[in-house]
Amino acid sequence: MKNVIGFRSNKLWKKIIACIFYAFFLLGAIVSAATLNFSSAFLYTFLISLPFAAFYGIDFIRKRNDWKPALISAAVCVAMIAGIGLTYVPPTAEALAAREAAQLQKQEEKEATRLERDAKKQEEKAQKEAEKIARAEQKETEKTAKEAAQLQKQEERVAAEITEATKPQTEIDRTAVEIIAEGIGITNAKANNILSALTDVGLDTDEISAVSSTGNGYTSGGGYKITIEHGRHLTMNLNGDGTIFDIWLHRPNDPAQQRLLYTELLDDNGNVTEVTRYKISDYEISRESQYAAKEAGEAIIKDNYLNYPDTAKFPMYEWTVSKNQGRVTFRSSVTAQNAFGVKSTYDFSITWDDNQGEYDVISIIFDGKLVYSTQ
Repeated sequence: MKNVIGFRSNKLWKKIIACIFYAFFLLGAIVSAATLNFSSAFLYTFLISLPFAAFYGIDFIRKRNDWKPALISAAVCVAMIAGIGLTYVPPTAEALAAREAAQLQKQEEKEATRLERDAKKQEEKAQKEAEKIARAEQKETEKTAKEAAQLQKQEERVAAEITEATKPQTEIDRTAVEIIAEGIGITNAKANNILSALTDVGLDTDEISAVSSTGNGYTSGGGYKITIEHGRHLTMNLNGDGTIFDIWLHRPNDPAQQRLLYTELLDDNGNVTEVTRYKISDYEISRESQYAAKEAGEAIIKDNYLNYPDTAKFPMYEWTVSKNQGRVTFRSSVTAQNAFGVKSTYDFSITWDDNQGEYDVISIIFDGKLVYSTQ
């Protein structure tokens, strides 16, 4: 064993490495030969003989001693290389085609796996987006239902108040003049004059159901309450001679306590210098006209005061239309994208002058700023 590479120095670690080396390549040569793969068998044998040729060749060059081991080792290496060349069989066209087909199939499987993974990611992303939209729609639906319930409750409350206030009176067969005369304690002639003044402010005489003292009038003739239809009533203060000094309109759920219909302005001597007169219709607006004002107001805001009008969204219930001294005011809000593309909510109000049913815009307040005015 002293001539075997790895055992010449008699060192244990070199012997272990040499044993592993020889065992591995020798096993490869045996398996290759058993499977008739002689080209591989010659290759393993060549690799086993290669260290012998290398180390013995170096020893011969350095020491100039026995040349036989180096020559034999080199001859074996050459013989193994020749054996590899003689036993090598190049792959046939069918084998090459099969190899390429296998490689192509592997690439296709890899691409299909990637596409399947990407499709799954897209599907998960779309599902998450759909769930997000569904949650937003559900939240909006719940908000709308809550607003509708609040509006219905408010309307039911107003209807109840109107029903209570418009219950049939026990003396419905009396005329308006008689009701006024009995309620104030004056003659029918003076009551007729009062009724004429009430007619001038737009009161339908058939609406009068009762007249009673308020007990807190601030004129010499006293103050009186005139109950009319739809939960409304008028208050009036009389002069000492039984003529009217002023008339006020009171309506349910009106933010203002009272609305002026008629008043006399006196000079220092107590003489009438000016009369201010409005009609009940100057403070009241029909439901149809309210919706018409809402539609017109939203169109004005959308067409003139938004950076991105297509993104505008107006509330369904949170808006009001009021009328005061012939002027109609629509108050609401709008949510839309601003100049930076960010959604913002703006409060606004639009006031029109009721010119015999034709509304002329007087002023527009948008986001707390007066953006249009004719005054």
